[in-house]
Amino acid sequence: MSEPIGVGILGAGWIAPAHVDGIRRLAGTRVVAISATTKERAQARAQAMDIPHAYAGWQDLLADPEVAVVHNCTPTPLHAETNAAILAAGKHVISDKPLSVTAAEAQTLLDQARRAGVVHALTFNHRGFRAVHQLRARIAAGDVGQIHLVRGAYLQGWLANPQAHNWRVDETRLSGTLLDIGSHWLDLLEWSSGERITSVMADLHQLHPQRGGAESGSVLLRFAGGARGATTISQSATGRGNRLTLEVYGARGGLIWSSEEPDQLVRLDPAATTAETIFGDPAAIPPASTLYSVAPARHPEAWPDAWRNLLAPMYAHIRDGQPPPPGAYPTFADGLRVAQLLEAVQDSHTQQRWIDLPATAR
Repeated sequence: MSEPIGVGILGAGWIAPAHVDGIRRLAGTRVVAISATTKERAQARAQAMDIPHAYAGWQDLLADPEVAVVHNCTPTPLHAETNAAILAAGKHVISDKPLSVTAAEAQTLLDQARRAGVVHALTFNHRGFRAVHQLRARIAAGDVGQIHLVRGAYLQGWLANPQAHNWRVDETRLSGTLLDIGSHWLDLLEWSSGERITSVMADLHQLHPQRGGAESGSVLLRFAGGARGATTISQSATGRGNRLTLEVYGARGGLIWSSEEPDQLVRLDPAATTAETIFGDPAAIPPASTLYSVAPARHPEAWPDAWRNLLAPMYAHIRDGQPPPPGAYPTFADGLRVAQLLEAVQDSHTQQRWIDLPATAR
């Protein structure tokens, strides 16, 4: 039996336990170290999660010979610097989303990752739900026909409170809400639908002026295939906890998915007479995606399962050295794509007009 893959966790915020839990549900892995801004914080988190080694900062973690893979759980404004350091150390990197603040940073990281020859991945974890894979497979098979409309939202409510504050609402090149959860929705939309956004028209809203960026925004979308779409991304939707929705409508019907019912997919018929609920089923996912689900049909999967499912093909690639099929997991190339979309959204709001994506980004 080969030695377990040694994993280091860079950053000790609230998302770190989600990464650790997902890793530990995969055979042949071992979380060996965690780092934080102080040794005391790192030790506390290491003790809480039964991790052997604790470091202050990332330099010692990257120097640890047991660490072959680094999960970057630092705040987004640090991603450009920390991801570059991980790559320079020759480690495989699984970065929390988004890849970086700007598209220029994302392009630099993608180029560096390709030169390094390591596995580079992002945790757009909504891709891990098997119902989302069924959504993607049905669309690709022509289940809804030619797509003409896409709509959806990502709604949270915690920033409706004027006292709420953390790095997500500090001033950056982009609105913190767009980076934080808008990145999720845009990635999921393009990956699952197969549609490419070509133009955007955005209106962002800052509820509390004392903050650095907008907490909410709406975006109109145009697609290469002729479809139209719209989304609202908000962390000031009072009373909402964490609700991502995606609806795709075509000539033959519609498909609807919600993160609050994550193991269900709703299929609408074109006559508007039936709404079929399709439950998550590993057998309904194309064979190339069988890594993504371990629970039998009608055994519901939820948020922690999506983490395990998302990480599985990444670690299969690291372990076997064989790249999975395209789209099996999000890479730094997907991170660059989302960064380009987010910059277009920000530019559209600033200039109050439609912004076309660069031809090279379409």
